[in-house]
Amino acid sequence: MLETNSLGRAHPKPKSIDVEANLLTEWLVERSTLAARITRRLTLLLGVIAFGAVCLPILDSELSHVQARGAALAKTSGDLDQRLRALQGESSEAKPRLEHEQMLKASRERLQGTLGQLALVFNSAAPGVAISSAKVEILAGEMTISCHADATASASGREFVDKASKGPDTLSAIQSSSHRSDLLGKQGVTFEFVKRIKVGE
Repeated sequence: MLETNSLGRAHPKPKSIDVEANLLTEWLVERSTLAARITRRLTLLLGVIAFGAVCLPILDSELSHVQARGAALAKTSGDLDQRLRALQGESSEAKPRLEHEQMLKASRERLQGTLGQLALVFNSAAPGVAISSAKVEILAGEMTISCHADATASASGREFVDKASKGPDTLSAIQSSSHRSDLLGKQGVTFEFVKRIKVGE
């Protein structure tokens, strides 16, 4: 039977809310979410640690290999450096010798050229021509051959001058003076011959 008040109305039934039960449920949900989050992070952390445990020995081995190669390269570089210094020393020692050899070669070539020109001049003296003296001067890349000669006739002297004037690198060839001389005959002449030739400086 329902209880009624003085007005005849039924008393409302009291309603109760279980606050403790709602808080507990909410706390359990949060705890579950937090536990799941912590589990995920721990799993990730354990994965990173496991990955590091696997990779560290490999990286350590690679580092040792790189260090060994670096040491070998440093040693090779040091050896090459030492070899380069030795070669530079040999080069500096060889340079004066090489310059000396080049000077000797140039001198030999100049001497051969001088002897060749002298031979050409002397071989131009046909019978009836006598060379009494000859002088060679080399100055500033130019060789001058001066001869004093006697001939039995003017024609022999001219023939000598024509032949002696030939040859490579001849700049000029002249009969500088000529006059009669009885040294080689009644129609004889004596003359000076000067020939200028270009030579290496």
